[in-house]
Amino acid sequence: MPLEKRIFKGDTAFDDIKEFRNTIKNPRSISMVVYNGDGKTIVGYLLAQPLIDTECHGGMKNRGNVMYIESIGILPKYQGHGIGFRLMNALLLFTAIENKYKRVLLDATSDGMYKLAKKWKFKVIRYNYGHCYGGAKLMWRG
Repeated sequence: MPLEKRIFKGDTAFDDIKEFRNTIKNPRSISMVVYNGDGKTIVGYLLAQPLIDTECHGGMKNRGNVMYIESIGILPKYQGHGIGFRLMNALLLFTAIENKYKRVLLDATSDGMYKLAKKWKFKVIRYNYGHCYGGAKLMWRG
């Protein structure tokens, strides 16, 4: 979470450390981490898990077939170097190999995330005005 706070300037995808730990400990979740050249400093990450039930996505059908990107972040110094693109590529490759996830879902809460999602042909399916993350674009691919 400290890394998220640095990347998102105080905002985080998780309300508290307990929620973050539950996501990491979920055996069905996917965690990807990118280190810098020294192999010690985390510069980016992606966290995703199969969508089962969330307050923000009520009413969605076939949740077991949807992989939800909880959070993706790259330290500002490392943005624009293709790290987010490679993380997304690895996740989409995994979901294709697994062949049980029909869609990948995300909330584009920033211009950077929206642009990354558009590169991967994600489409806006709903605007979450004030309900979840204060105006995010709910997008999916699949």
